[in-house]
Amino acid sequence: MLAVSDGQAALFPADLWPYIYIIFVISLFAIAIGYWFIVHDEVKRRPIAKERIASLAKEVEGMAEYAKPAFLEKLAVCKDLFQRKYYDRSLKLADRALGEAKELNDIAHQVEAEMGSMTSKLRKARELGLEIDEDAIGLTQLKRDLKMR
Repeated sequence: MLAVSDGQAALFPADLWPYIYIIFVISLFAIAIGYWFIVHDEVKRRPIAKERIASLAKEVEGMAEYAKPAFLEKLAVCKDLFQRKYYDRSLKLADRALGEAKELNDIAHQVEAEMGSMTSKLRKARELGLEIDEDAIGLTQLKRDLKMR
């Protein structure tokens, strides 16, 4: 390619040029295939990430008030990553936050059910004539902490 006809030395010997062309073509194919995988992965992950973010938002709506701020922050980060087209990171964070939110909601519902059961048992005990100080057993403070609905 840079061989000069007046006898000066060439950049590469003439017998290496076919190999250089082959390496060049293979590298172009590798770049094209890599780009295709990136675009294909992005197209595949985008709707999944969008759906998980919507699920997380729905789960956060049903949460108790004391847990919402932390999960609203995680939801905001997921949405930001989604807007910046980091679908893989957004999906991973949304999955992790969704799992934590579901676990927390399950625990909160169990506690609320137990609180309801405890309240009904206290009501029955009062009907039988027992006096129970909810402050002494910490039930009033627990209700305040949980912000019972």
